[in-house]
Amino acid sequence: MTPRASLFGILVQTGTFGVCGAVAYMLRHETLVIELPYVGAIVAGMAAYAALTMATMRSVATPIASRVIGVAMRLALVGLLLAAFGYYLKASETYSRLWSAYWFALAMAALVVMELRGVSPARRVSRVLLVGPSANTVAMRGRLEADHGSDGISVVGEMPVTDAMVWLERQALADAGAAVDEIIIVGAMPTAEERECLVRSLHGNPIGLRYCVEGAAVPGDGLGGLATVSLVTVPSPGGLALKRGIDVFCSATLLALALPLLLLIAAAIRAEGPGPILFTQRRLGMGGRSFLIYKFRSMVPVAATQADVPQALSADARITRVGGVLRLWGLDELPQLINVLKGDMSLVGPRPHAFAHDVRWSAEIDGYSERLRMRPGITGLAQVKGCRGETRHSGDMACRLALDLEYIRSWSPLLDLKILLATAPAILAEVMRARQPAPASTVPPPPVAEPTSNPTPDKAQAQRQLDPVD
Repeated sequence: MTPRASLFGILVQTGTFGVCGAVAYMLRHETLVIELPYVGAIVAGMAAYAALTMATMRSVATPIASRVIGVAMRLALVGLLLAAFGYYLKASETYSRLWSAYWFALAMAALVVMELRGVSPARRVSRVLLVGPSANTVAMRGRLEADHGSDGISVVGEMPVTDAMVWLERQALADAGAAVDEIIIVGAMPTAEERECLVRSLHGNPIGLRYCVEGAAVPGDGLGGLATVSLVTVPSPGGLALKRGIDVFCSATLLALALPLLLLIAAAIRAEGPGPILFTQRRLGMGGRSFLIYKFRSMVPVAATQADVPQALSADARITRVGGVLRLWGLDELPQLINVLKGDMSLVGPRPHAFAHDVRWSAEIDGYSERLRMRPGITGLAQVKGCRGETRHSGDMACRLALDLEYIRSWSPLLDLKILLATAPAILAEVMRARQPAPASTVPPPPVAEPTSNPTPDKAQAQRQLDPVD
């Protein structure tokens, strides 16, 4: 039986998981009235299970054994998350261990039965555009459709290289990433100029670009067993879904935990003077789509209306007293957790810049738009490597861009975790550097020669020309 639509599967499995928690409570405590702490635990568990299920959708062709293992892994992760939160909130003793055992045993049995019955989340199909001579693209389509190992791949079209460039340019404003996930070039390798034009035509959209080596075959490649060379690397749709699931769960949790701090910062900004608490500005997100970013206001209100959007400097007169503290510790970025929850941003990714700065750097630095292939982040690899704050010249931005592209090429959940763990020490190190006094100059002043006699007017004028100007 073919699994039903992924949204239906997620909702039914999540609801079943919650019902199992309620039934387990009735079995353990022999009552139909569930205490409030247990209700909170069940709701939190359902949210975590839904996020993990959405992030780990599998193909319809996945063997049943692998799907059962997936259920077990999701339940194990939910259990670990709940245990961690219980320990953090010092509420572990509130809950019955026998109830937990009943809950997860019932859930495992019920969810396995649902997988067997076909009520299972199905993985998103990877949409592929074949580019190259007609004879090659037709042959490749036939091979992909006939190959049982290429399940999860849908060929959305075939066209020559020149037509593909025109199509991508037309799709740029209509979000090309919504139409195709990957472009596969078949036949003869395009020239270097054609490859560069193809990459530019992507306009930063999260679309992979690969060249299929004609006549070569290797097992386990994922493209019908064919050997491919990656020209533009982006995380897989499954990887992006996993990243999104983690973002949703973590941003919601962090917003709840940081609520007292957010209210305290808002009160401090309001007490300092008139003006809005939040600073909002349009930024470019994944694929070049604009979004409204949220930050705590750290400058005087008039700074937000300046047309040329001058970048904040280390000793900027526009920065308020409270704003200086917020910027130093990175606390002005906390409202961006709302952007993460909305899907505009991610916890980790390339930092978004103001429109004016994007226009400037894209004109000065080749490949600048490639950093738009992933959602912008609150923190990123460039930031933990020291590229944070003011960019004085194009060399600073080129270094930051290189780290952003390295992050996109090598993304993994483990890399995100490493960056998140390294963010606080990086901010602390910057705070310590900012508090260190500037070193005093050790160069002695030049000696001043004492005149031996009163100079004549001509000599006095010549002496003034030689004297340094302050």
